[in-house]
Amino acid sequence: MPALAILERAIHALRGRHFPGKGRLLRLLSPTTGERTISIAPGTRISLRLDDHLQRLMYMDILHHDWLPILPALLRPGGTFVDIGANIGYFTLLAAGLVGTGGRVVAIEPIPRTGERLRANIALNGFTQVRVEHCALGAAAGTLELHLPPPEVHRDYLVTGLAIPGWQALTVPCTTLDEAFAAWQLPAIDLMKIDVEGGEPQVIRGGRSVLASGRVRALVCEISGVHLAQAGLTPDSFADDLATLGFRHARLGRDGRITPQPLPRMRPDRDYNLLFIHQAPEPARAGTA
Repeated sequence: MPALAILERAIHALRGRHFPGKGRLLRLLSPTTGERTISIAPGTRISLRLDDHLQRLMYMDILHHDWLPILPALLRPGGTFVDIGANIGYFTLLAAGLVGTGGRVVAIEPIPRTGERLRANIALNGFTQVRVEHCALGAAAGTLELHLPPPEVHRDYLVTGLAIPGWQALTVPCTTLDEAFAAWQLPAIDLMKIDVEGGEPQVIRGGRSVLASGRVRALVCEISGVHLAQAGLTPDSFADDLATLGFRHARLGRDGRITPQPLPRMRPDRDYNLLFIHQAPEPARAGTA
């Protein structure tokens, strides 16, 4: 058997197993070119380009381990998931498998070439419960200028609304979460993911009505201190704003239960992927306004 085939069998055998040093080991061993179609869950497959950094992480099964257990804890058959910044569909596909044909998944991806691979991966699995929106979500409806890294970088997932010298500008249609929610005609969203490389505050600003209403029951969100600083924000101020909308930091315990937890100490130079659950505001105490 060729050495590459043996290597790839070993990589496949390590999927689902997490141990210290796994990432360093597989980065040395994994192929860096070509395309592969792999299984990411029972009955769910994804097609990947190994020259793309993010897709190679998916191939090696070392992507966002802290988010992955949250999906089955919050998504049940018939449930609803919204993926803002869907990329080629990794979380979209996992969620679609969990909610089943009776559930609904909305995947938002504004970059045309990435959206094509997203649609291809949905078709690969025959999922009919996924709705794809080729637009951005922001603070106001209209258009939004995004910036893509040079093609030779192979990191299209870094597309951002923040201007970066030397990056390609691309104007895409944009709507707000409040307007989109009304168009989708969803009674509620069990879990929403927001990962838009610095555009998270704008998504929140355009969705304050639906977010405050409690119709989004849980939220997983990237909080990038570096990106937030460019908007004059800090990780703590961003989390405080979510709190005004009723969202409280939570964690998945070893018992499989999700419970509110104090926020971790967040450094302004780090990125965090955090879970928030919506809770009804506590009633005012007697004698207080």
